[in-house]
Amino acid sequence: EGTGKNAQVPGYSIGAKTGTAEKHPRGEGNYVLSYMGFAPAENPEVLVYVVIDEPNVAKQDTSKLVTDLAREIMAEAFPYLGITTDGTVTTTTDPASATTDPANTTGTTNTADSATATMGAATE
Repeated sequence: EGTGKNAQVPGYSIGAKTGTAEKHPRGEGNYVLSYMGFAPAENPEVLVYVVIDEPNVAKQDTSKLVTDLAREIMAEAFPYLGITTDGTVTTTTDPASATTDPANTTGTTNTADSATATMGAATE
């Protein structure tokens, strides 16, 4: 019931932890925000780690910035990586055929390697 729930992707069981750290010198309003999540929570196959250093907003100490970004990454990457909503893993036949956002409205990189650069699949 913590702040990590804001990164919930409908249909997926995700375990997560957020972090908000004030940078030195203290009192200047500069923060580092982080989110680490894994899915499926019962049998993890994917780990996501997102860090935002000094977000370009007036009030930097809110985890909503990092959880919203993490949710967008996971919503795009889970289907690409074959993580299904019931917690099972399926194999994709051609990773190059996966669709990405050509207009780059989500802030992610539009390459086949972007999911693997952002996320790591666990090996069995």
